[in-house]
Amino acid sequence: KQSIRMNKNSKNEKLGENEKNDKSHPSVTIDDLIKEAIKKRRGEEKLRKLFDEVDEDSSGSINLDEFVRAYTNVDDSLSRDQLRTIFYEADYDGSGELDFEEFSQLAKLPEKDILSVLEATNRDENGLVNVEQS
Repeated sequence: KQSIRMNKNSKNEKLGENEKNDKSHPSVTIDDLIKEAIKKRRGEEKLRKLFDEVDEDSSGSINLDEFVRAYTNVDDSLSRDQLRTIFYEADYDGSGELDFEEFSQLAKLPEKDILSVLEATNRDENGLVNVEQS
């Protein structure tokens, strides 16, 4: 019976050599994962703080008027009708208000994606985009 012994360093060296040769799999350390988790958590905390500021009546959701006031304070280039369209596109559950999840999804979108909603022409009477299944 033969046993194979490998110390921690030799295993790490072999992994390191393979990673150097294979550029498609960059090395990720536990420190990298922790830093990324902290960064993500801080982003969520900032979003929550922003959501709470926009939710003027502390109802736990943002209504259209709160959304329009907040957006207009930051950027007054869009009309109320345009902001209404963006708001209702983000209101996935059709409640007439944005909950934190809906607000977060909207806030994470690049501005060009948000503005592209305004270009859609196939809208119903509520301003929502009609999508046909292919």
